[in-house]
Amino acid sequence: MDVVTDLTSTPPAVTLADPDDLKSFKVLGRAPSPEPEGLARALEGVGTLADDGHAFIDVEAVLRLAGDRAKDPAWREGFYGMIAYARSKGWMDRSGTAIQAHVEWTS
Repeated sequence: MDVVTDLTSTPPAVTLADPDDLKSFKVLGRAPSPEPEGLARALEGVGTLADDGHAFIDVEAVLRLAGDRAKDPAWREGFYGMIAYARSKGWMDRSGTAIQAHVEWTS
């Protein structure tokens, strides 16, 4: 699943793409060129951008972005399985409430 952050729109849009792909998780920044500061602003209320360029996306924000899909018990079970796997790999923030994601840029 991808947290898509479209910095070409005003205001920047944050959506969730491929919510059924529970085997990958990344932030996809859409901009003519990488804009870390713009991405950090766009992610306010959804997550944060770390100094190393990774993002930490709040688990509750992913559930909000998933919309009705998050109401499906089977989907939630799979999602929380993904979170447990991320936790086992050390891919959660210190509080355990945000999942680490690498950032990819596209125009």
